[in-house]
Amino acid sequence: MAYIGKSTPISVEDTVSKSAGGTFGGDVGVTGTLTATSFSGSGLGLSDIIFDTTPQLGGNLDANTKNITNIGTVTSSGYTATSSGSGTVDGLIITNSDTANNGLSIGVDSSENAFIWNGSNTELRFATNNSQKMVIDENGNVGIGVSPSNPGWARNLHVHGAGNGGGLQLTDNTSGSGNNDGLSIASYQGNSYFINRENAFMVFSTNDTERMRIDSNGNVLVGMLTNSITSTGIGLVKDGVSHMYSGVTGTNATLMLGRGGSDGNVLSFNRSGTTFGSIGGGTSSGELVISTNSGIQYISQKLTGDTDGIQYSNNGTYHLGPWLAKNDTVDLGRSNSGWRNLYLTGGIQFDARSNKLDDYEEGTWTPTIKGYAQGNPHSETYSLQNGNYTKVGNLVTAHFYVTLSNEGNIASGSGAYSFISSLPFTHAGSTAGSGVMWGWHSLNTGVSHVGCDMSSTSTLAWITQASGTSATQTGYLHTSQITNTTSFRGTLIYKTNS
Repeated sequence: MAYIGKSTPISVEDTVSKSAGGTFGGDVGVTGTLTATSFSGSGLGLSDIIFDTTPQLGGNLDANTKNITNIGTVTSSGYTATSSGSGTVDGLIITNSDTANNGLSIGVDSSENAFIWNGSNTELRFATNNSQKMVIDENGNVGIGVSPSNPGWARNLHVHGAGNGGGLQLTDNTSGSGNNDGLSIASYQGNSYFINRENAFMVFSTNDTERMRIDSNGNVLVGMLTNSITSTGIGLVKDGVSHMYSGVTGTNATLMLGRGGSDGNVLSFNRSGTTFGSIGGGTSSGELVISTNSGIQYISQKLTGDTDGIQYSNNGTYHLGPWLAKNDTVDLGRSNSGWRNLYLTGGIQFDARSNKLDDYEEGTWTPTIKGYAQGNPHSETYSLQNGNYTKVGNLVTAHFYVTLSNEGNIASGSGAYSFISSLPFTHAGSTAGSGVMWGWHSLNTGVSHVGCDMSSTSTLAWITQASGTSATQTGYLHTSQITNTTSFRGTLIYKTNS
């Protein structure tokens, strides 16, 4: 039973007809249904409606006008609800004996903004199925599935999920709103997930400017919008074969790798979990060291005299060439793409059986014809003097073609011997050299053979002749055989110490 204006009922069951317009002068206890088309008058006569712990309003309270205002305070089981219709706010305030007049406000302001307002410095909690699902704490932090924690932000949204983790899903009309649509941000079993569930890119920006994107094919593009090697930026691309490229131009580096001040590897190469090589800095300034896991190193550095070079090292021994378990396994160049020039300050060692080849030279020289102990100055003249040579190690091969235009004083000396002189290198002397004349012309008398003999440490080749049919008849060519138009063509082969 409800009591209006009094805490105990007055058991009066009178009826006042609508046409009579009568008025009850006292308190009214209602055991049935109270029906009114409207309430009027100061205070509306409803200044205080009290419900017992066990409500006794057995019927319905209808307000056909749909407008009941300023009904005062409604109390039930220690909770009090007060309507507010003053000024610009219409709402319901719910308080108890602890909250005083702060409590919870539910209402609408003059701009038609609806609000739920906790006036106390406490949490605002939301529940379904008789279980708390979300809470806003007194500092403005929001917890979904948990009382919110805050690692230090001014405000924090904390989503907690047991079992399958916690996540945030963002969708729009284009993506759709299903479980597999839009963007998911989640934490599951300690792992973090950023998942674009659409066939589209993900963009990462700073300073309101795009810095990086992951396109729909999984390519990571930094500073570029499309997967193109001509674009400015860096692309990490997986298109069957993973690779990285940069579209930078000018003097800028495509990729720069670095480490701290200590020596060590900057880049390591790995195959099937095993490192097989590395690139790093050496112990000397400017060194670039390329190493293999067998301890072999290729070192590029500044050498003595500021000359750049490449060193090959195995246990401290530096040289250019293969250090392998067996010989004859590595080529320098190929048959169709050889090296152009090879400059050495030492020599070439072919194998343990051979001597070191430490010199090779080609050039020209000017051959002359001289007489033994010829007087000075030499007065002979020439119409032709051609010579060229090849020197391999200490072996000289010299070709010549020389023709006189006047014999001059060739025969002025006390001796009677003739020479080819002015050889490009001095004869070693310990081993005789030899020469072949494959042409001669305009001698005083005919001979069957002309050659050269070399046995002294000089630049002279003795001219020999043979008139008979055997080598025992060979002798030196006398200067009397030389005429004003004598000519010799031949080849000399000898050793030199030069």
